[in-house]
Amino acid sequence: MTCSHSVTAPNTPSTRVSFLLQIFRRILKSFSVSVLGVLMIAGTVVANDDFKPGDQLPPFSKLISTDRTEWNSSRFDDAQVLIIAFTCNRCPYSVDYEDRLNLLHRKYVKSGGQVRLLVINSNAGRDESLERMAERVKREQFEFRYVKDADQSVARSVGAVYTPEFFVFDEERRLVYKGALDDATNADDAETHYVNDAVAAILAGTPVETTAAGARGCTIRFKRRRPRRTP
Repeated sequence: MTCSHSVTAPNTPSTRVSFLLQIFRRILKSFSVSVLGVLMIAGTVVANDDFKPGDQLPPFSKLISTDRTEWNSSRFDDAQVLIIAFTCNRCPYSVDYEDRLNLLHRKYVKSGGQVRLLVINSNAGRDESLERMAERVKREQFEFRYVKDADQSVARSVGAVYTPEFFVFDEERRLVYKGALDDATNADDAETHYVNDAVAAILAGTPVETTAAGARGCTIRFKRRRPRRTP
């Protein structure tokens, strides 16, 4: 059996060393890119065990939506269920889920029920500014409320790490579910709908069976916190 693409190693000692170094660099570069891709894109574990099902939603305020209105946690006091979804403008996973966010809004919020949905962008970066968010709302025809967590305090307080990542809270604003919306990146392949199941359980007054499932997406880009200098 022959190979149409072969590589012949040089014969002299110096050129052989150079040749081996080139091969090693290629392998190292390929390995580094693969690891980075796994760390930045394919998050498949439940994030941050510090904020767990049963914990209370920390109050938040001064979130600004793309229509320049201000939102805080007290505006959802009349809701039996609150869904908080973290997303962003640029993550390909988040883009894939935009239609499903519209569907969530239609199913729960637009129908006038006791479920509310708040979609938050906590990402740092020029492409994640409120102005860019407003452009995306108009271009992609978002039906849901899209707000900016400018100081990233909401994401930090609930331990959000990925986009998209979902948090479902009951009437007492205790966390009952965190993680992925469903079990497949492709909407047509989804068989288990974690968020919908959690909401249905709360409305029916029954226990939520699945309280956490690994989120799939890009990691939230947090601002670097520099330690304070002591005098």
